[in-house]
Amino acid sequence: MRWYNGVIEEISDDTWKIRGKWRKCLKEREVAKVYWDAIPVADIDAERYVEPFAENKWNKNEAGTWGTDLGSAC
Repeated sequence: MRWYNGVIEEISDDTWKIRGKWRKCLKEREVAKVYWDAIPVADIDAERYVEPFAENKWNKNEAGTWGTDLGSAC
C-alpha cells in the first residue's frame, strides 16, 4: 500500500442526496469529498472524488491521515 496526499474537504451529513434516489440521503459520515493531489507515477491528475469514508482506514500511526484504495471511488 502506498500513501498519497489529499485533503478531506467535506464529510456527508445526512443531507447529501443519493443520485437517482430523490428521497434518499447518504448517512452521516458515510462518504467524504476528497481532493487528491496528482500522482505522476500513475499518470493521475489532481481531482476530487467522493470516497467511502470507512473509519477503519484511519492511519493510527500518523495524526490526520486516512487511506483508501484508489480504485474504489464512488
